[in-house]
Parts: sequence; C-alpha cells; structure tokens
Amino acid sequence: MSKDLNTFLKGFKITDIECKPGQELNLHYNSETFKYFSNGKHVHHIKYLPQLCKNENDQSGDGKLLNTFLNKDRGLARLSNYVYKKFKPENIEESISLLPSPELKDNSSNDPKIKLPISGKVTKLSTIPEVVNSEANINVKQLRLITKLSQKMNNVQMEMDKKHLRDGNYVFKYRYGKLLSEINKGSFGEIKIFGKKIEDSSDIMNSKYTYCSEGKIFYAVKEFKPKKTDISMETYKTNIISEFIIGNSFFDKCPNILNVFNLMQLPDSKFIQVMELCPCGDLYNYIQLYNKRHHRIHALEADCFLKQVLNAVGFMHIHGIAHCDIKLENILLYPQGLLKLCDFGSSSVFQTAWESGIHKQKDKLGTQPYLAPEEHKDEPYDPQLSDCWSCGVVYMTMVLGHYMWMKASLKDDMSYEKFEYEMKNSKRFHIFEGLSHYYPMRELFRKRVLYKIFNPDPNERITVIQLLNTPWINSIDCCQE
Repeated sequence: MSKDLNTFLKGFKITDIECKPGQELNLHYNSETFKYFSNGKHVHHIKYLPQLCKNENDQSGDGKLLNTFLNKDRGLARLSNYVYKKFKPENIEESISLLPSPELKDNSSNDPKIKLPISGKVTKLSTIPEVVNSEANINVKQLRLITKLSQKMNNVQMEMDKKHLRDGNYVFKYRYGKLLSEINKGSFGEIKIFGKKIEDSSDIMNSKYTYCSEGKIFYAVKEFKPKKTDISMETYKTNIISEFIIGNSFFDKCPNILNVFNLMQLPDSKFIQVMELCPCGDLYNYIQLYNKRHHRIHALEADCFLKQVLNAVGFMHIHGIAHCDIKLENILLYPQGLLKLCDFGSSSVFQTAWESGIHKQKDKLGTQPYLAPEEHKDEPYDPQLSDCWSCGVVYMTMVLGHYMWMKASLKDDMSYEKFEYEMKNSKRFHIFEGLSHYYPMRELFRKRVLYKIFNPDPNERITVIQLLNTPWINSIDCCQE
C-alpha cells in the first residue's frame, strides 16, 4: 500500500479495507471524497462544515471558531462577540426543557384524558384498546409524554417546575452550552450550532449520540418560527409536539435516523428542539459540490448512500410512521459516509400500537420534485408507497446531478409526461436504459428495481421493505453495516 494511501486511510478501519495476506490492494477509483478498492471495499472522506474547519484547507473538524469560543474561561473572542450580536442567543440559553422531570411528582390524574393521534378523539388512558401492534412507535408511553408536553406548554406545571429546573439540569445553557454559529435557515425556522466542554456524566452519555471533538460536544438546535396568523395556537403547539415525539421515539434505535434530544421553551414562549449535530452538512450540498466541478457521484457511493436511506425509511415504516418529506436536504452526513435522516415535521403516523390496519394520507406532504404522482390527486394514498417514490428520486438525483422532472404530473411537467408516454408505449424509459454501473450484473438488477420504484400506479409499486430485499440492494456493500 502506498504512503499516500496509508495517510488517507488514517482514522478508518483498515481491517475492513485490506486484502487477505499475499493479495495486493489496488485503488480502482480515486476522488477527493470517495475511494474504491480492488477487494470491493470503499471509504468516504466527506468534508466538514466550514464552521468546523480552521481554514479552507483544514479538514480536521476541530474548528478554529469553535475552539476559540469554548477555550475562553471569561468573555468571548472578538469573532464570537460578532456571532452573539448577530444571532442573539440569550433567550435560547435561558430556555427550559419541557420533558417531564423524574425528580418531580406527577400530580396529574392517574387516568388522564388523552387525545389519540390520527383520529383526534379524546379518551381516558384506561379506555385505550389492547395493543395489537407491539412494533408501533406511537404507544401509551408516547401518549403520556404528549399529554405532559401539552400541559407544560400551556403553563399548567411551568410555575411548579421553575425552582427545581433552575438547578441547571433542565436549563439550556448548562446542558447544551453556547452558540457557535448558524448553519441553516428556512421556512421551518433556523438551525444553529451550540457546544460545550464535556464535563459531567450527562455530557459523557450524550457524546455517544452526537458529534464530539477534542473533549467538546456539539448540538444542532432548531428554533421554530413564530406561529403564523392563519393557524391556531393549539395547532401550532400540536405540530411542534408531533415533530418532537416522532423524532425522539427513534432515539438510539436506528443508526441512520437523527437523534432528537430535547424540546424546550424560551422565555418569550418560542420553542426549540435540540438534536444531534452531523458535522458535514446535508446530501444536497454534497451533490452540489460535485456539480460545480462538473462531476457526478460514483455509482457505488450512490448505492451506499441509498441503502442507508432505505434502512432508515424501512425502520420507520416497520414502526408505523412514514417520513413524507424525504429529500437530499433532509439527509445529513458524517465524514466516513454515515447518513442520518432528519426532519419529522411532515411525518405521518399511519399505524399506532392498538391498530392492525393502516391509515391513508389525505394531504399533500413533502417537497414538489420528490412527490409521487398520487399525491397530486384528490384521493387518499398510502404514505409508505409515496416514501418509496421519494427514495427513488433521491437516488436518481444523486447519479444524474439533477431532477428528472420538477413535478410528477401529466398536466404540469413535460419531462414527466415524456416518462409516462415512454412507459405506456415501450415499457422503457431512456434515462433508466442509459444508466451505467461499475458492475454489469448490478446494473441489470438496478434497472429492474427502478421500474418498480417509479411505477405511476401505487398499487403496483414496490414497498421499501420489499426494496431492501431485492438482489440490487442486497448486493450493495455498505460501509456502515
């Protein structure tokens, strides 16, 4: 193995890459961020977010801004002062956790009234039917948490908790540290990086579930936008609780789903969600980096990424939840190629623990280029099947570097109209037929599956669970397994 290759492989699991004794390890594909070897193994080396780098050429992930900020015992560096003045974190750092405190007695009724998801029916906990689906994530435990979060949001218990919470265990600045930078802003609100030194048992425990570097732990914090005038305060709070409950219910259960730590309330009644920080940004920006250099992502790298996305989506489906907004921007990255599916604000609970059947979705959810054709019709649809279509759009956008169409509608998009015309007349689509793969046999397997993913008839479309068991996906050597 060459000296340069040894340098690159520093930090990776060399035992997973090297060949058997007597065999030579050759580099079959070599780019700045992806390398493929003669033994079938590969490694990723994805760049860190700029906020975590000391300069443009540094990829240690230690971060000059972050180190400068965290190493100051008193006051802030000049740069950090600028960050503080621009993003005004004072309210966030004084926010209080809405999660129930185990040290406080629960003064609520032993048989509280609970609003059931999906139906919205209010019932007593004791009257909930017997569990028929133990795999479902939304169960009695989650309903209790929903009730307690609602109570705290409505200040039923907030005054009672304040003195206890001021001990530091439930106040943001003691648990999650100081503001470091803003990394994203959108219709949902803002995402900011916070961090602190690893000092106590809570930090040590959390360090297993988010990005850490040189004795410091980092979090991504989502600050929800204020309520819009066209929705009620109850609906606004219900949406925030729903997003948190779904995300938090998957905590430490699937390696490809983002960990959601906490839901907190600011003094001005705004809300924030504390999440795992993925240090390399999202898949959309990663693909854009390739596009700027007039390159395309390697098929084997796209395969590895797709399998991880399918693992996350399939895990959600098994537990009764559809994501409903699968897109490149909602897939986050670690340097070694680990992917995390995030943002559960549009997610749909199609089956709870006491239901044997599934509920179809009525509303259009997600981002337009990723929506399945049935979502543009005024009919209920199975969100599991629309998720599968979205996964296909993610994959094709990776390998092509652009969308195949902007809207899967015959009336509104000529590119999609051409797709349906070709499928109806020849049962083939020129884009699928023109794709090449490193492995000829996998190319054949992939082509067959793509036609099943992009079947305009959802009743004939393959599910994500079935997709995970196809020869194509089974043949993918995912580096994160």
